[in-house]
Amino acid sequence: MLKKGDIVGAAFWPETVQIKHVESLEDGLFLVEAVGRESNQFFENYLETYQLGEIEQYTDKASTIKLKDHFQHYLQYHVLKTEKEYSQSRARGNKNMMPLPHQIEAVYEKMLQTPQVRYLLADDPGAGKTIMSGMLIREMKARNTVRKILILVPPLVLKQWQTELKEKFDEDFLIITREYLNSSGEINPFDIHDQVVASMYWAVRDDVKSMILNAHFDLVIVDEAHKMAAYTVGRKKRKVKRTKMFQLGENLLRHTENTLLLTATPHKGDKENFRHLMSLIDHDIFSNLNKDDVIFEKSNPYIIRRLKEKMVQFDGTPLFPKRTTKTLGFDLSPAEIELYESVTEYVRDHFNQAKQNSNSNVAFAMMILQRRLSSSVEAIYCSLSRRKDKLEHVLLTGEKIQQKLLDYEDYEESALEDQELLEAYAEGEFEALDYDALRTEIQVLGKLIRKANVIRHSENEKKFMELEKTLFGASGLLAKGEKILIFTESKDTLNFLEKQLSAYVPNIAKIIGDYSMDRRQQEVEKFRNEVQIMLATDAGGESINLQFCNQMINYDIPWNPNRLEQRMGRIHRIGQKNEVFVFNLVATNTREGDVLVRLLTKMEQMQEDLGQDNVYDFVGEVLEDREADLPSVMERAIMGRQDLDEIIASMEKTLSEEHKRLLELTEKERMDNNFNLPGAKRSFDEVLINSIPVRFYGQFVIDGLKETRARMTITNDNSLARIDHLPKRIRDFAKDNKLMFNFEDTIRFALKQSQNSDEIAMMENDHPLFNTVMKLTSKEVQQTVLPLYEVKLPLPCLRRC
Repeated sequence: MLKKGDIVGAAFWPETVQIKHVESLEDGLFLVEAVGRESNQFFENYLETYQLGEIEQYTDKASTIKLKDHFQHYLQYHVLKTEKEYSQSRARGNKNMMPLPHQIEAVYEKMLQTPQVRYLLADDPGAGKTIMSGMLIREMKARNTVRKILILVPPLVLKQWQTELKEKFDEDFLIITREYLNSSGEINPFDIHDQVVASMYWAVRDDVKSMILNAHFDLVIVDEAHKMAAYTVGRKKRKVKRTKMFQLGENLLRHTENTLLLTATPHKGDKENFRHLMSLIDHDIFSNLNKDDVIFEKSNPYIIRRLKEKMVQFDGTPLFPKRTTKTLGFDLSPAEIELYESVTEYVRDHFNQAKQNSNSNVAFAMMILQRRLSSSVEAIYCSLSRRKDKLEHVLLTGEKIQQKLLDYEDYEESALEDQELLEAYAEGEFEALDYDALRTEIQVLGKLIRKANVIRHSENEKKFMELEKTLFGASGLLAKGEKILIFTESKDTLNFLEKQLSAYVPNIAKIIGDYSMDRRQQEVEKFRNEVQIMLATDAGGESINLQFCNQMINYDIPWNPNRLEQRMGRIHRIGQKNEVFVFNLVATNTREGDVLVRLLTKMEQMQEDLGQDNVYDFVGEVLEDREADLPSVMERAIMGRQDLDEIIASMEKTLSEEHKRLLELTEKERMDNNFNLPGAKRSFDEVLINSIPVRFYGQFVIDGLKETRARMTITNDNSLARIDHLPKRIRDFAKDNKLMFNFEDTIRFALKQSQNSDEIAMMENDHPLFNTVMKLTSKEVQQTVLPLYEVKLPLPCLRRC
């Protein structure tokens, strides 16, 4: 019979409990009051007589016998628990992920050495920031320092982050989108779920921002953190212009204990912009620095930044092969030049009129048309045709065609897919409703469309002919067995290329912004295994990894040089084994072409002198900060408001000054980036030597399941194990603890390293079955060992056990 003070356990209590009160009631019921041994939770149960018989007492002789039989297993449990929570053995990685020296250094030698993790991780592109984020999450969870985690990323890589964290670290993150919010019925999913990932662009919406701020996260990770930008403007009266994303960062990160910002373009050549970004890490320190204070130095303890040239394997070999860029210049045909001048004149007239009338929407639309003109004849033909159709609809109905309305002011902050929507919508923008003006413009558009159509049907485009020379023939890239990635800004150009190239090759892979992540991966596998050519738009190619390809052609050049670096990052990243070659196609006898050739030539020289590949990022941001960004330069060149030679001279002067400054900065970074490879290798080897052998985990699982009804088979030489069935009690226990795996599948694992293979691997400490046995053993320890200490078991008895 139960009595006060008994230490007991049963299925209707989640843990071992101590009886506080037992009372017999009518109809054979008993009121039992107890307190949890681990949680101190109070339990009140009404039990029937037969249920009392199911209660196990943990202070009798059977408990001491059980302790004696399982004592080694319990000791192993405590060793494994300590290993899991406090050792650095996870730095060795697992079968899905092997950390690199710079990644181990960042997480173990920097981040985890501080009581609070608040860092800007600003390694060069392709360094594996997702991997380092996963390593940090796994370690901080093992140390019980974080529970609720939020990751904000560009929308296109939501699935990629979720997949990598699951595959490489067995961490489950829920993607929260507007669709999930509407379908789930949850008031605030950010508050309900512990590990979530969301679009940084969606997060700035007022209603979503409010939910995030009310959720109170322990760790927030922000990818592409430079999007959280603020700028100091004005000379006499200095004001700070904060983007919506920066305002989100201010409100969220200031009240979050642990923060990791990820970016490959940390300072962008502008100290004030960089200071604002760093203020998200520590507002007190970086909000009041004088403009002359140096914050790029190694003495800044909040930045982790390593250059590509310093990133190596454990054997000292470089992680990144050489990258070579080459500009392929060509001249447009007379007919193409005539079309170019006619469209540019149309664009110039309507752009200047829009500027005079302060109609920024029409000005934006005209610049989009000029970019389409630089992309291909097909792109400008389609864009002019769509614009004509929309204006004719207005002329007929007096109303615009209703489309999704987006704010042009947010263009640069928008995701690439949203930028495509903005550009498509802009094709129908016009001045105030004036029917005579609309009829005149429609007539002009008709003439331009006919000119473009003649070129489409009568001759090969000169740019495509240049592409043909590069790809085909005895000395072409395809004949050499190369795989080629071709980028363009325009879907119309991509469709044109697909049609033209299909005459040469039987099949082509392609990725556009409309494709889901699953569809993109299907196209990637098609490119990897079946075809030699892949076509991609910027919106389509943003999230793909193509290290198996080392040849890229930019069919058109984006007016933002940062996008060039993003494009090249698809193939020039960790895992690329060969030298990377990038070809830029540019029409030299146009205004844009003249500017682009000078810019690309200068950047290629800077890249060679600096020994850094991400010069495109630096240059793009610096030109913008100096009000000499490419869109502004192109605008002045096209509008004819300044002599082209003066424009180019001014741009080259800006670049030359930046070239000199970057040489000094890079030399300083090289001095500060003295990566201690021998030390990292020594630390890695010490972890390997001091860690528990991996064969230990499989044997622990077998020992933990011996006295259950699990159906297990062990080979005679104790080298392989097979588990065909787990009892329902254990399956339910695993589900309750969210340790999910396919319970119907047979589980096979090797017990000796000699039997370890891709088909039958060794049991590892992140396997859900291992974690299930660990939790089962933890419960058993509570029920067996702790009660013995509670009744003060004599020391000699413990020694005999």
